[in-house]
Amino acid sequence: MDRFRRFSLAGTIALALGVLVVAQALRQSGETAPAGTASGRELAATAGRARRTTGAGAGTVVRVGASAATPGAAADGAEAGHEAGCGKHAGGELRVVELEGSAALTVGAGMDAPTTAAGFIELLRDLGRRDREDAVDPETVDAVLEDIARLLTQDPAPRAAALAAFGVEEDAGALELMALAFGRVGLPDVRAGLAEIARLDGAVERRGFALSALGMYQAAECVPVALAVLRGQPPAALAERAIEALPDLPPTGLAAEERGQVVRQLASLTQSGAAEVRVAAYRALADWDQGGATPALVAGLADPELVVRATAAYGLALSAEKDGAARGALLRLLADPREHVEVRGTAADGLRNWGGADPEVRRAVIAFYDAEARAAAGEPGGAAPAEAGAK
Repeated sequence: MDRFRRFSLAGTIALALGVLVVAQALRQSGETAPAGTASGRELAATAGRARRTTGAGAGTVVRVGASAATPGAAADGAEAGHEAGCGKHAGGELRVVELEGSAALTVGAGMDAPTTAAGFIELLRDLGRRDREDAVDPETVDAVLEDIARLLTQDPAPRAAALAAFGVEEDAGALELMALAFGRVGLPDVRAGLAEIARLDGAVERRGFALSALGMYQAAECVPVALAVLRGQPPAALAERAIEALPDLPPTGLAAEERGQVVRQLASLTQSGAAEVRVAAYRALADWDQGGATPALVAGLADPELVVRATAAYGLALSAEKDGAARGALLRLLADPREHVEVRGTAADGLRNWGGADPEVRRAVIAFYDAEARAAAGEPGGAAPAEAGAK
């Protein structure tokens, strides 16, 4: 599971389910959804980032930075010391110790992080393997990443070792975890190191995770790095990550010319042959050029891919209250029985949240939710999601 992905097929499925849940609630209440109800895009984003639920064996978790003398360590001595590059603490070598029933995975306070690239690779490969096998729960993974990030922030030696490890590692799971830890360390040397890796010709996956880590900073300095990568006509996977590395909104103080470069680059990428790139481009374009992006987003409603059309609909919704052209496009989409229910649901969610107080908008949204509630209940007068057309 890629924790950096913002919009996915799982998200579009969640969007449809969310529409049906909201529809049933509205059917019972006869009102539009309250402002706090999750929109389709919010549901999609949540699902896109959702981690696996705890699997069998989740009762066994790992504590990083414990010694054999750690209270609560398994009595049977189920412990494995790092073989290379681990720091020392008062209790001896850093070890990975199996703890039954522990609630957290932590690098113990006052203990050292690995001080060589080999040590970091070993630690994160092991954590990644356990994560893939559902042998450790998501909260535990987050806890160890927080502790690693704190230690990297405090000490330049393990920080340099971690960057060196990132520059040579090939395991995708370890790279992802490293990137997630780096994204929580906003120090200049980390940012510079990630930017250099992202710009260099080399392993696409490593460059992509470097971009994802930079994107966590939501900073203006990420813009030239992302633009440099996009101008190099990268593979679709790398282009998608470069787009997602851009701040969600144009940073304060960003020069108008640089903002214009981003908007033009995004507009060109809406014509990409890869659906995932078009999705990322339409979403970012809507955020970076609200109002001005309406013609491109309207064109996106005719895309052959459902998820791209849903993203274009979301983008139009952002400016629907002030932009009559965007609002009109969404109303036409909502009334189109040929369109898939997930895309129309995104339009309904967007109009409900950002469409203003226009009575026509209110009537159209209520009618859509009511029809979906009837369909979910098996009553006549609504089209079931499986029967809704897909352009």
